[in-house]
Amino acid sequence: MHSPYQGQGRVLSLLKIEPKMSQKKLSFLLGIRPQSMGELLGKLEQNGDIIRTQSEEDRRSLDIKLTEKGMEAAVASETLQASEQSAEDIFGCLSEEEQNNLADYLARVIAALQEGMPEGQQIMMQEHHHHGHGGHFMRNFCGCHQE
Repeated sequence: MHSPYQGQGRVLSLLKIEPKMSQKKLSFLLGIRPQSMGELLGKLEQNGDIIRTQSEEDRRSLDIKLTEKGMEAAVASETLQASEQSAEDIFGCLSEEEQNNLADYLARVIAALQEGMPEGQQIMMQEHHHHGHGGHFMRNFCGCHQE
C-alpha cells in the first residue's frame, strides 16, 4: 500500500514532466480514482505545490499547474526515492536480520567515534543525521533510528 507521500510524489513527478494538465488526465495516467485524486490534489494545493484552476477548454474540468514550490518538492521526492532505491539495491543481498545486525554494528562504531570527537563536531554530526539524509537504511545504519 502506498503512503500518501508516495502518491503526492508521483503526482509531482508527472507534473514536473508536464507542468500543466487536466485533473482527468492526471488521474488516468496514474491510475487513481477521481475522488482519491481530488483528495490528493487538495493536500498538494494546501502545501502550495499546485494550483487548481477551471479549464478554459472545458469549464467542467480543472487544470492542475505545478508551482515553483511544487517543482522543488518533485525534485526532492525523486532524490529521496532514488536514495532509498539505491540503499535497497546495496543492502538487498542481506536478510532482514543481517541488515539489523549491520545497523547495530555501525551504530556502535559511530557512537565510539563520536565519543572521541570534540563537542562541536558531535553537534554537527547529530544535525547532519537528523536533517541530512533520507531512506530507512541510512537512518538505521547511522544509528539515528533504533527500533
